[in-house]
Amino acid sequence: MHNYPAILKKILADYSLPVHGDHGILHWARVQENAMRVKGQRGQA
Repeated sequence: MHNYPAILKKILADYSLPVHGDHGILHWARVQENAMRVKGQRGQA
């Protein structure tokens, strides 16, 4: 459905903050995980 490696490559190429900083990759992975969890709890597809 989505080409996640290509999406991640583009995001990292344009990302200006430290990749391993407070708002680095792990932070945004947690944001996505939490958003998907909330979406599931609300019964949204």
